[in-house]
Order: sequence, then structure tokens, then C-alpha cells
Amino acid sequence: MSDDYSELEQELGERLPDLGNLYESTTDGDYEYLRPILDSLRNEKGHYTDETFVSAGGEKRIFKVRDLRTDRIVALAKPLEDASEEQKEQFLREGRLTACLQHPNILSVHDEGLDADGNPFFTMEYVHGDTLKEIIRKLQAGDESYIRRFPLPRLLELFVKICDAVAYAHSRGVLHLDIKPSNIFVGPYGEALLCDWGLGKVLRNEANVNAVDVPVEELPNGDILNDLTKTGFVKGTPGFMAPEQVVSHGKVSTRSDIYSLGALLYFMLVYRPPVSGESMLEVAELTLNGNIKPPSKAVYGRHVSSGLEAVVMKALALDPADRYQSVQAFRDELDRFLMGFATEAQDAGWVVQAGLLIKRRPFAFRVALISFFLLLLVGVGAFFRVLGEKREAEAARNEAQRNLVLYKQETEVSMALSDSIRATALDFINDEDFLNAPGKIKAITSHLQQETDPGNRQVMLEYLALLHFVVQDFRQAGECFSRIQVSKRYEACRDLALQYGANKSDHEWLNAEEMVALLNEVKRHIRYVAYYMAYYYFSEHPRMSAEELLPVVEVMLDTLNNLSYTEKSMSRLELTSRDQGLHLSLSGEPYSIFIMPIPVPIRQANVLRPLKLHSLDLSRSGLTDLERINGMLVDELNIAGLEDIPVYKFYIFERLKVRKVFHSLEHPDKYLRKHAPQVEFVRVENSM
Repeated sequence: MSDDYSELEQELGERLPDLGNLYESTTDGDYEYLRPILDSLRNEKGHYTDETFVSAGGEKRIFKVRDLRTDRIVALAKPLEDASEEQKEQFLREGRLTACLQHPNILSVHDEGLDADGNPFFTMEYVHGDTLKEIIRKLQAGDESYIRRFPLPRLLELFVKICDAVAYAHSRGVLHLDIKPSNIFVGPYGEALLCDWGLGKVLRNEANVNAVDVPVEELPNGDILNDLTKTGFVKGTPGFMAPEQVVSHGKVSTRSDIYSLGALLYFMLVYRPPVSGESMLEVAELTLNGNIKPPSKAVYGRHVSSGLEAVVMKALALDPADRYQSVQAFRDELDRFLMGFATEAQDAGWVVQAGLLIKRRPFAFRVALISFFLLLLVGVGAFFRVLGEKREAEAARNEAQRNLVLYKQETEVSMALSDSIRATALDFINDEDFLNAPGKIKAITSHLQQETDPGNRQVMLEYLALLHFVVQDFRQAGECFSRIQVSKRYEACRDLALQYGANKSDHEWLNAEEMVALLNEVKRHIRYVAYYMAYYYFSEHPRMSAEELLPVVEVMLDTLNNLSYTEKSMSRLELTSRDQGLHLSLSGEPYSIFIMPIPVPIRQANVLRPLKLHSLDLSRSGLTDLERINGMLVDELNIAGLEDIPVYKFYIFERLKVRKVFHSLEHPDKYLRKHAPQVEFVRVENSM
């Protein structure tokens, strides 16, 4: 088929003669609205907007500006005001060296140049978050939110990203030489960025650089980027720099960065550097002596794995030849640890190897152990039976006695196994754990076909009935309840199952009005059952409108906050439809708890989330802690009446995706903009 469309165009022109006029009638003025980016670049009067000071430290100042060419916020770095010409040159070397390194875990440099006054600058990506040093200090201080966000496995994930960044730099022949917690930036979405390459050095064709297939023109130019003005001076941070960096004219290599990575990992485990002292001279002497306590002896109250400790101590070896020979080898060791294997540095024996294997494969180990005992039991039985047959001719009495002993042994083992199964089922009921109800229903139903012990059947049937009950299979729940003597605690569930099962088929959900009536009955007896019924109703019920779901949400709010209609207004909650979406007002209501206490993700436990609100009014309500509404999404939020928000809880606004907040907080506006720059804060009067 030909690609020439001229005939088709001619035919369309004849059949629709006015079609071309639709486009030809556009005036030159109209076109201006079709090319705003092109016109803005043609009319550009500058590259960056006015500078907003952010911070200063080390040898540079950081400002926040907008790049008018790409319309994005960037960080602009400048040397200190009293910087010498040599310091300005070193500043530009840092910017250009960083720009040569393009990796997801290295802070990107976008531009470099001189401003209108002839002062050097470079721009880089502007990100929010904390330095690793600030995070560790929060953990050391016992900050609960940071403890939840940064457990050890999460810290190790961040550390692996930094290893990737250093490995990449080494592949380009670049050493960092100042790896420390304050030079690692952790963003709110898992970003880990290695910053401050001011002490970096470019190696030229040395054996300790990891060779990769990189064109020569893509490699950094050491003749320009290496700092030639400070040769022979000690460069680095005491406590984190390798012994060869401490001595004057020491020969640095990729293993110097590996030492710093080991010191960084040590800091993450014990919350302090591997070497510390009252003066820099003392720290230098201890570093040169290799006097480092293993993490397990340097920290109290926390367990440090022997495998991870061996990795840290190998990276911190005094002699570079005893350290890991590459960052990739270091990273491979961490991968072994994270996957549950013994590390090479650990030199683990067969006992440790076996213990780690059991931890990696607990289910397989249980199956193997049970199979072993069953085979052993069968083998013992077979042995006694064969032995009995051989001696049958000798004495019938002895044969009978041996068979009796065997019978007793098998009976005792059977009873022990039976008790174990029953105890497991009892644990489920005692914990009132009804998660994954469909899967548990299948498993217990299958096991019941083989179970003969009356006590075990009683326990499993009662648990099975409750699982059917929470997913509204009332007929099957009633059938299970009818086969057992129901515990007094669950008699109400049995009666409700029989009542609702008479009028509803299984796998058919109650409507909202029926659900409200049922929840009001259930919560009077067992609240936990009500929580799970609401959880399945919200997550698995066919889609309902927010207006239909609102009564169910209200009864769950009353249940969570221990309220009844005698303790609050008799009027029901109402949704208001606005142009942007739905609005719910809980102003003046005594609600302070919105998350059901069941072990599911918060977004599934928050009873307001199914309403998919645009705005929520919690002014002068019972809310005292923003974390209580975590798990939902809302564009606008009214928290008038709330007086204070701890600084570490400002992350909630980002979790909620909230864009506008009406408030009467005591914090000044500048403080609010600093800690939640993405939010528009509107101050209102806190009138009762």
C-alpha cells in the first residue's frame, strides 16, 4: 500500500471544502497561545530567578532558585564571600567533577558558570529530606517516627545505594575521599544521594581503578579536575578517613573509599564513628594504630549480627591489602547477609551455616523435621514389628508385650501432635486474627476432613464459623456453629449468623442499611469482629457510592471512638458535593480515632478512605494528633483548633497529598512554609 496520501487529501478537499478554512483562519495572535515555551525562551531576560538563601557550610553557600529555561526549582551553589582565587578554582573543580558523574545516587549538577559579578556558581538538583547524620541522631534520641521509618534493613538498603554510587565513581576513575553521614542525603521517597565531591581525586590508569568499557572522552580529565594546590595536606574527616589519608603524602586508592564505607556502616550500626577521641591528634593516632572496637562490643542494648560485624571489620582493616579489593566485592558481601547467607568475612562453620539455612527456609525446615520424625516413627515401628515377628516363635507373651509398648508409644505421639494442632487453632481464635479469611477457610475445611479428635474439631469449627461470619457467608457460619458447643463469647455471632442466613444467600453482601444494623449489634458484643467485617466490606464489596457508604463509615467512627447516639448529636453525617469533589464536615464532633486496630496497611484500616474525599473539616473536633488520620488522601484539610504540630510529624501532609490546610496553629507562617513547602496554609480564627 502506497504512503502517498495526495489523492486522499484531494478527495477530502472536494468533499469538505471548508475544512481547510478551519485552520487557515487562525490569526498570528492566536498562535502565541500555542507556543508559550518557545516564546518564553525567545524573550528570556535571565537564566535564574532571584536567590533565596538556604544554608552555608564548608566552603560554599546554597541558594534556592528557579531555572527559567526548564521551569524547575534547583539549588545554586556559590563559594564563600571571602573565597580566594584558589578556593574559587577548587569550587569550580568540584562542580565540574560532580557533573561528570551521572548516577541515580549521586547529586546531579546541571550548570556551571560565572554570574553578572564574575563570581563562580553551579546549579544542582534541589531535594527535600535529611542527611544520614540527622537520621542517625534521631534514631539515637529514640524518635518513634524515625525508628519506624528506618529499621536496620532499611538503613542497609540505603547503604547499598551509596555503595552503587561509589562503585560507579570508581569505574570512572574518581575517588570521593570524604564519605561520611553528613555528605549523604536521604529523600522522602527512598532517594539516597552522595554529595560533596570537593575532595575527590581522578586516578589515571592505575591498577586499583575498576576497568570498564568507557570511551576515553567520557572519563573525567584529571589534569584539570585534580586539586594541585594542596598536595601533602591531610584531606578528609577524622573518624571516617582511611589511615593512608591521615599521613602526609599517603597513597590513596579505591580501598581508601572502601575504608570510609566501612566506617559509615559502623556508624549506622552503633551510632558513632569507629574511631573517636578528644582531639584530632588522638583520632589520627587511633586510626593509624587500627584500634577499633568490634560493633558488638561498642554498642549496648542492641544485637549486631556476627556476619555483618565481620564485613565491617574487614572493610576497616588497617592494611589496604586486607580490605575488600573493590566496592562491588563489599556490596556482594552485604547481599549475602541480606539474603540470609553467611558472609565470606565471617568464615562461618557448619553450625552457623545450618542455622542460617533454617532462618532462610523455616517452612522447609519444619516440613523436613516433621518428615524425619514421621519416618523415624515408622522406622521404629517397623523395627519392633520385624523384631516381634522374629521372636514370635520364641514366646507369644513377649510378642504381645512388645506390641503393647509400641501401641502406647504411637498413641502418645499421636496425642502430642493432636494437642499441637489444637493449640495452633486456639492461638488464631485467642488473637482474633481473621485476615486472609478465604485462604484460611479452604485450609481448615481441608484439614477437617482428616481430623478425628473431638476437641480439635470443636476449636477448628468455631474458628471456621467466625471466618465465614466476617465475610458475610452467614449460612455456612450458622452450619458450623450448629455442629459445636459455641463458646459464650461467640454466642451472639451464632445468633446473628442464623438470623441473617435465613434471609441472605452466601457470597451476597448486605446493603448499607443492613450493614449498619449488623455492626451495631456486633460491636455490643465483640468489637474486633466488627472491625474485620467493616474491613472486608470496604475492601471487597462491589463498588458503592460515597453517600451509600457514609452510614457504615459513621457507625465505625462511633465504634472506634466509644460513642453511641446518646453521647453525640442525633443527626447523621452528611456529604457535600462541590465542584472539586466531596466534602465531609466533622467540625465539633468528638472523633479522634479513625484507624481500625487490625494488622493491615494503614490505608486499608482508615475508615474515611473509602469515601474518596476532596476536603475534610476537622476543626474543633476531638483530633489531637495528625497521625490519627494517616492512610487517607485529601486535597483540603481544616484543622482549626489544633494548636501545635511536632516538627517530625509534618510528613503527614505529604502522606495525605494535602494541598491546602486551614488552621489556627501557633507556629509562624515562615515555620510552616519551611517544614511543608508543598502545602498552602490559610490561617483562620479559632472561634468556638
